[in-house]
Amino acid sequence: LFGRIVGALLPLLGRVRGARPDTLYLALRRIRGSRAIAVSLLVGAALPCGLLVYAGGVSDGVRHEITRKYQTNLGAPQVLNIVGLHEATPNLHGRATAVVRYATAFAGSGNDQVSVLGVDPATFDRFAYTTAAQRAAVRLLASTDSGVPAIVVNAPSGFTAAAVQIGASQLKTHTVGRADVFPGLRNGAFPMLVVNRAALTHIDPTAERDNEAWTGADQSEALSGVIVRAGYSTLGEVDSKVLLSSTGLLPVTWIFGYLRALALMIGAVAVAGLVFGLGARTRRRALSYVMSRRMGLTQRTHLLSLVIELGLVVGLGFLAGVAAGVGAFRVILGALDVYPSLPPAAALDLSVPTLVVTGAVMCLVIAVAAVATHLGAGRAHPAEVLRVE
Repeated sequence: LFGRIVGALLPLLGRVRGARPDTLYLALRRIRGSRAIAVSLLVGAALPCGLLVYAGGVSDGVRHEITRKYQTNLGAPQVLNIVGLHEATPNLHGRATAVVRYATAFAGSGNDQVSVLGVDPATFDRFAYTTAAQRAAVRLLASTDSGVPAIVVNAPSGFTAAAVQIGASQLKTHTVGRADVFPGLRNGAFPMLVVNRAALTHIDPTAERDNEAWTGADQSEALSGVIVRAGYSTLGEVDSKVLLSSTGLLPVTWIFGYLRALALMIGAVAVAGLVFGLGARTRRRALSYVMSRRMGLTQRTHLLSLVIELGLVVGLGFLAGVAAGVGAFRVILGALDVYPSLPPAAALDLSVPTLVVTGAVMCLVIAVAAVATHLGAGRAHPAEVLRVE
């Protein structure tokens, strides 16, 4: 449809008045005089660019979504569930950050169910998957103001948690930050409160809690030794591979290789189509080039006019393809949320490397095609061309 619209508008180029450089004049004349070839080149560039952007967007979008989901769910590269950590700041010898979790608590006037995550602000940033905004919010948890500072996560805008009931204990809190997602958000159905782990020392010991040590992959083995020597037990260890295989996200990661291979094949077909289209147009325009040379057309002017012509046609095709690819990606964005129960939701992540590489390849194709077409036309022998015609 876009190609047909452009083809219908091409005759208007002849009505443009005013002085124009010779290169632009020749480029526009050739485009207007070869509408079928110009539209074919435009569509031939738009189709693979659109599919490349779409395939790259879907591939990177799903990959980023899965990465965000397991990072939000886990909280850190390695998570160890430990029995026996009840002191405020257990000594993990810098191998991990201690985290305590109460999966069932109640807050707000409606006694809404929430989870409570206790973290160590001094070491949390070193091991957890955090953003700059989340790190800034965690630093506020070290405040000693009245009440316990808390970060409200995954909650509606009007949600308040001035008092949190955990077992038989009540925790007075005040909100110092809000976030849609946060490391350790295991259940997206309920809000989560993030507080300083030291504030949970005097919570009802009979309340059900999980003691965890969050660490990096390179510290996991050493941390296990520290825990055993301290007399604690490890109930289990979870990392990204375990999470992906247990949630059904792992098979989705297999589409990446297929989509990238498909994108490369599409790009090869596009380049081949462009070469054939330019070859057909060169043979068709051999006579006009020979006559123009006899009328004073310089090689530089001819080459620059080819660059402008291909730049306009292929460049417009590139922009149209990118728009179509992004639009198609946006339409199916909701279906890309392969595991809705795990936050966060799918986001419109455009594949910037794909856009940059595709644009660079289009520029390279324009330059090579212009030079090749120019050289091909320059090899035409006037006597032979006139005799054939």
